[in-house]
Amino acid sequence: MGQCPCPQCKIPRDEIREFATPEDMEIRRTQVRRDDEDRQKKVEKPREFIYERGYVVGSSHVEDLLKQDSLVPTEARLQF
Repeated sequence: MGQCPCPQCKIPRDEIREFATPEDMEIRRTQVRRDDEDRQKKVEKPREFIYERGYVVGSSHVEDLLKQDSLVPTEARLQF
């Protein structure tokens, strides 16, 4: 469990009461999460811990790297 309950928005748990307010909707519009190079770099190390070093997803080694931004250790794969 990360700091944000939804993997798409960036509203922190302690601000959940603000959910669906006009301010929240503006944040969702302007701060949408994207699968950009920054996000990809943030999940690179946790994936290394999981797939190369054998750590489980819920381990502190992995969670400590992902929790701040409520990320998951997945890679986007484009299918054509």
